Amino acid sequence: MSIVYELRTPDPFQLAPGDYKGTLHFTIGPGGDMDFGDRFVPSDSILDINFLLSVNHEFKITTSAEDRMVALQPCKPGQVCSAKEGEANWERWRVSRVTPQLTGRSNFGITSSGDFTVYLACMNNQIGQDCALESDNTAQQVPFSAFINLPANIVDSTTGAAIVQRRLHIGKDPAKDLFTTKSYAQNQKGSIDFLVAQHDVDTMLSTRPDTYRGGATVIFDQNIN
Repeated sequence: MSIVYELRTPDPFQLAPGDYKGTLHFTIGPGGDMDFGDRFVPSDSILDINFLLSVNHEFKITTSAEDRMVALQPCKPGQVCSAKEGEANWERWRVSRVTPQLTGRSNFGITSSGDFTVYLACMNNQIGQDCALESDNTAQQVPFSAFINLPANIVDSTTGAAIVQRRLHIGKDPAKDLFTTKSYAQNQKGSIDFLVAQHDVDTMLSTRPDTYRGGATVIFDQNIN
């Protein structure tokens, strides 16, 4: 005897990763689910069929060596400038003495089919809710902020809003930054923008000539519990 079945499940893309178990019970014998006649006496009147379904979402982040090393440039609010544009903006500062912001961008590709969260771990110290850059000359530190941009197929899990310039937090807190993949897509473009505010650039300029260094690890985590 063989049993043919069709298993109807919810959309796997909407299921959390993990193992899903279930059991289907059949009775065997006269009047049961499987009745082979009154002369058939089964040795066991119960047949249990166990099901085990595993859900594993695909998740991959790709970056280049260039995108893992970001040089912040003076730039207008909301913009990201090239090194050449940054040099021109420093020349303007020498004339105007209007302190610019410093901005930079790290691009990445993302392949996703499930939920995930994103958060920061600081390489140096933490200042308030931001990671720090540190002076080579004086050990003076200033904070920098990080903002994530995700492709259109990934949205906020609570509001369904697009992820544009979402500020990243230090440490894992899925209640703040939980993202859902609406539709599976491979190697979609995303980015992380970095910002040093104007008043912190004033602090940096007070120690010039100088170089400020620092870093943050951006953690993409599928373990959202």
